[in-house]
Amino acid sequence: MPSEFMLRALQDMTDIFSRQCRLNRLIIGEKEGKASNLTDEVANSIKVFGTPRRMVLYARLPIQQEDENNLVIGPAAKVAFDEQGKPTKAGMGFARSRGVKPEDLKIIEGKKGEHVAAQVFKPGRKTVDILPDILSLILRKLHFRKRMRWADFSEDFARPVHWLLALFGSQVIKMKFNGVESANRSRGHYFMAPEEFPVTGLTDYLDSCQKRFVAVDHRLRGEKIRDMAAKLASQNNGAQVAIDHEDTLWQTINFLLEYPHPLQGEFDQQYLKLPREVLISVMKTHQKYIPVKDGADNLINRFIFFSNNIPRDDQVVINGNQRVIRARLEDAVFYYHQDLKLPLSQLVEGLKGVVFHRQLGTSYAKMERFKSLAQILCAKLFSGQHQLAGEVENTALLCKADLLSGMVGEFPELQGIMGREYHLHQGGEEAVAKGIFEHYLPRFAGDDLAENHPGALVGIADRLDTITAIIGIGKSPTGQADPFALRRQCLAVIRTMRHHQYHLSLGQMILWAVERLQKEIKPKLTQEKWIEAVHGFFQTRFIGDMQNMGYPTDIIKAVMKALNRPGHIESRDDDLIHLFKKIEILDNYRRKCPDFADLAVAFKRVMNIIKGEKPGLFLRERLQEKEEKELADRFLEARQVVRSWLDQEMFKEALEVIVTLKPAVDDFFDHVMVMDENIELKNNRLALLQSIGELFMQIADFSVLQISTPS
Repeated sequence: MPSEFMLRALQDMTDIFSRQCRLNRLIIGEKEGKASNLTDEVANSIKVFGTPRRMVLYARLPIQQEDENNLVIGPAAKVAFDEQGKPTKAGMGFARSRGVKPEDLKIIEGKKGEHVAAQVFKPGRKTVDILPDILSLILRKLHFRKRMRWADFSEDFARPVHWLLALFGSQVIKMKFNGVESANRSRGHYFMAPEEFPVTGLTDYLDSCQKRFVAVDHRLRGEKIRDMAAKLASQNNGAQVAIDHEDTLWQTINFLLEYPHPLQGEFDQQYLKLPREVLISVMKTHQKYIPVKDGADNLINRFIFFSNNIPRDDQVVINGNQRVIRARLEDAVFYYHQDLKLPLSQLVEGLKGVVFHRQLGTSYAKMERFKSLAQILCAKLFSGQHQLAGEVENTALLCKADLLSGMVGEFPELQGIMGREYHLHQGGEEAVAKGIFEHYLPRFAGDDLAENHPGALVGIADRLDTITAIIGIGKSPTGQADPFALRRQCLAVIRTMRHHQYHLSLGQMILWAVERLQKEIKPKLTQEKWIEAVHGFFQTRFIGDMQNMGYPTDIIKAVMKALNRPGHIESRDDDLIHLFKKIEILDNYRRKCPDFADLAVAFKRVMNIIKGEKPGLFLRERLQEKEEKELADRFLEARQVVRSWLDQEMFKEALEVIVTLKPAVDDFFDHVMVMDENIELKNNRLALLQSIGELFMQIADFSVLQISTPS
């Protein structure tokens, strides 16, 4: 099995099996008596294990599924029984369909009157009879990025299936998949113990595999691999492995092995003159080797790798791997020196011959678009900082140039890295060199964010151009399909802006991107719908990001609904930093303020009474009652202060001022008849409430908040 398939497939096994057990009334984990002599890893739950040649699922299940005893509602009583109380054809038919006698039917009172009902008992089936369908479904539903068929079989899978071990206790679960019948037999290591062996249970299976050079538990195997590598590295004067514990290389190596055997090789020290990232890339990405570093964090000319068996002669295997890495490093040296002969600026012209997308032009045209966009962002955020503006322009101009270098052509994962190295080697500005690399950040979930402004601004502009362009030509992500990784790029923009506290209108940014694209492409949307489609795409990602950060959904929706309220699209405050601050402040205020629930109720009263009304402008001089005049005065005073706080981005202070209106709002509703017979008076009162509602909306739409008493 491809190593990159395994973790997802094992998780899918767990999810599908759990769901099917629930649907079939099989309670996982139930078993009389103690957990026998099984280890903690496999006791009282579902456990999965994986190697390149086997996927294992274990679960404790009852002997049979739970019995069903349901009350099934039938036709109306007057239809099921005649006037003499005898069952009609409809009543007898219902009883017969449910397997009960007509006299056993019950009459119950429901929302729509009296109905007959049958108490239906259905005994549980034996588990061993249910499992074949569940296990067959798992094999069909496992997610693999690529599936294949073999021979003339109809079912597909990641790789051809050679054997099926399926047991319930010691009993074989009878099933078949693409010509392979289940049995109570498994096989050992492909090279060192390929013969079949019988299996009586999980403990026997794990022990038998271990004796036959198969470490089934990928978690324990992964720990062993890391320990072996660390021990072998330390033999070089206390050196260490040069990758961290979370590096995906560990997972890749783990799922390439059933029996890890560690070995160490070396290469000529002259290759240490190559940039560190080049050496690591050659070892990690291409050869699956583990680089080694000394105590000063410098790479040394050693590497660790694993064999999937015990060789007859370790040195023969080591020599072979050393020959391979020497050839790869020679290629890297050649490309590195060839690339240094030309400055990056001379490679830029070659981007005119690289098609970014057939509907979106060349990579050069794209670079010109996001360069212009990055310059606008810089001017808006850092007006008058001419040095930074120059760094942003140069970063945008050069950031894609290394795509045409020999090194990146051979080692694509080094894009950005080689651009940085070449620019520094050629005496370029350090800020630009850093920006060339950082404009790609973050590259994946959990990756670092761009720290310098040139890299951050160019990265935002590049991604914004891509997102806007792809949506404009009608290629928005659908379901799980996202071939252009727009969701990831959108999150990268959001997180970079939040990290640097870039205060920019999202709608304005999208408009700038659209204006540049309209000159070069043929969009499938009008400008207005195009901007709103991109805006909505960003909002969805923003909401998801806030939820992942732990903020309550109702507070997020309250802020976003206020943003999107009808009639305020053009003037909306869609600064992502403002939205984030409003969510954060509202969440803190609800958790700490005991009167928050009452405030939300007061706002809902305001919004409910003005719903659907169009009262016009509020005029203070038309008010009559003392309470409405008091509310108007308090409101006008608060509105002035709130506007001042909002101009200073002091959302907490603005919210605290809005809160002070609550007593006056309550008095107003207690003493003033809003819906007065006098139309002019009624509309003026509604206009006052509408103005108050708009003030609340400067923070959030409180009407969607869930009301609960603070703990």
